[in-house]
Amino acid sequence: MSRRPARRRGVVLPIVLAVVVLLSLAIYGFAEATVTERAFVARQVAAAQARQAALSAVDRTLAVMTDAEFDPLDLAAYEGLFDGPVFVADDETPAPSFRVVVPDFFEDEPFLWAGPRGESGKIDLNALASSSLTLQEQRAVLLAVPEMTDTLADTILDFIDGDATPREYGTESDDGDFLVRNAPLRTLDDLAAIPDIDAFLLYGEDANRNGVLDVAEDDGDVRLPLDDADGVLWPGWREYVTVSGREAVLSPDGEPLIDVNALDAAGEQALATAVGADVAEFILAYLENGPAESGSEDVSTSAAGTSGRASPLLNASPLPDQSDQNGGNAALRSIYELVDARVEVTVSRRGPTEVLTSPWSSADLTAADEAYALLVTSSAESAAGRIDLNFASVETLLGLPGMTESIAAEIVDGAGVWQAPGNLVTAGVVDFETFLRFAPFVTTRGGVFRFQAVGRPPRADGLPVARFEAVIDLTTSPPRIVRLDDLTRLGRGYTDESLPAWTSEPE
Repeated sequence: MSRRPARRRGVVLPIVLAVVVLLSLAIYGFAEATVTERAFVARQVAAAQARQAALSAVDRTLAVMTDAEFDPLDLAAYEGLFDGPVFVADDETPAPSFRVVVPDFFEDEPFLWAGPRGESGKIDLNALASSSLTLQEQRAVLLAVPEMTDTLADTILDFIDGDATPREYGTESDDGDFLVRNAPLRTLDDLAAIPDIDAFLLYGEDANRNGVLDVAEDDGDVRLPLDDADGVLWPGWREYVTVSGREAVLSPDGEPLIDVNALDAAGEQALATAVGADVAEFILAYLENGPAESGSEDVSTSAAGTSGRASPLLNASPLPDQSDQNGGNAALRSIYELVDARVEVTVSRRGPTEVLTSPWSSADLTAADEAYALLVTSSAESAAGRIDLNFASVETLLGLPGMTESIAAEIVDGAGVWQAPGNLVTAGVVDFETFLRFAPFVTTRGGVFRFQAVGRPPRADGLPVARFEAVIDLTTSPPRIVRLDDLTRLGRGYTDESLPAWTSEPE
């Protein structure tokens, strides 16, 4: 008799359950991956929105500053232009937003400027190395910068100047330690090629560039960046020196100002129209003859004289060294050198000499200040090197000839009101003789500005944030962006509470 095989009960059920479990896990994994991918894509979209918002802020700022009426000393007049939504599609759709800010390292408490700040308040290293100052005076300018030494100062200047003669504490030796550049710096990073100059000196402890001493920037060597844990934020040399310290030699409407050191016939006529015939004649006499020696006797009180006769310079025959390009014997470093000046001129080749006195007096610099807005002493498209009084720090001013700490402090305290360098004398900050010593090295028309553009997406948490640091040069026509650094990798940097308030809508 044959036996039937025994039935296997319940074998299929576990298999089905196992399949269901596996399918469930697969579906769960797929769903989780989908959610993760969706979150990733959403964050990428938010990051792109923040980036475009920040870049839009750069373009917006360039557009605002390109306006001929733009006044960097009255940023309050541009409320709503340096912060707010990029666009408003409708009332219900949130838009990416931006802010334009600059951290101020020289206030007692962390402070953010809403809008661009002048870069020309710093010492331009390239211009300093080729300036008319003596080698000792050039070094003195840099020695006012914190953490600077005689050796570092002279080595930096030797690194930049075009000669092969070492300064007292410098070097021109290419001995393998580093290659002496003997050319202008392109960026401050070029200084890192010099031994003993590191990131700490150049860029300080402010690793995220927000102007605030964060915890990680005040804990010594516990965490990067390395710092001195002294409770004070060291901003580095980048807040004191620059390679972009230019000033405008163009009027607000883009027309060139009158270069008194390069006058042709048309320039002389333009000069007379701008400042008047008497002043123009005196300027031409000064350029042709130079200042009179002390002790010369005054014969007339101005270039036009006091007797009512015609100006001797307009009617006299050309003097032997006169040329169409005004190739005279003197060149002006500052128009304020004309104040109280005296010039000895010869009316004719065989005639007597006369001593002309300047129409400008140090007792009232109003006319000289007005002429400052019209005249320049360089025909280059932009003049480099002068320190803008409205954006300077005590340290960037202190090394100038004749400058004292009290004068520098008063200048910085009054920043924002100086329309012309001569205002310092009128306001009683400094006497004229002292002012004349540093007048060739200061300006009030610096044309390069730095700022950070912060962009955020329309997400409720406002993250992620994008940040760019831009440098805009207004001394050229048209203005241009000369540097744009992406700071996003350094972190958010600012909280909503630390930033200036958002405006409701753009202008």
